[in-house]
Amino acid sequence: MLGEGGATLTGSPNHSSSSHTPMAKGQLRLDPSKIIYLLTYRKVGDKSRALGQGGFAITNPEALRVGIERLFWQGNLVADGNDGYGPKYKITGTMQGTLGESLDDVTLALLHHPEEGAYDFITLFLPSGRK
Repeated sequence: MLGEGGATLTGSPNHSSSSHTPMAKGQLRLDPSKIIYLLTYRKVGDKSRALGQGGFAITNPEALRVGIERLFWQGNLVADGNDGYGPKYKITGTMQGTLGESLDDVTLALLHHPEEGAYDFITLFLPSGRK
């Protein structure tokens, strides 16, 4: 179950070095309310239907948290600018779903806090053709 304070992960269980990775990954901070938001149907900007194709559902938000964490550890960080809040990074890859299906070209948007060695999960993006 998702904790109130969000998930905080340290270490790098599946991390491999890459020229795209600016530094070793430290922590992923993941606010549980963002998971619920992504899994809740919206008339505009809905992502729940596409996530449902991978077996992710509002009835099991933990599964999406695990999928995001796996993609964070397995993917390569790519710099994506700085918007005044701090340096942004993205990771694009395949996210394993709960039904044996995978969602390709999922992009995680992250905000880096170098002084804390942490990355805050902002949101995820799915290919525009996923409905």
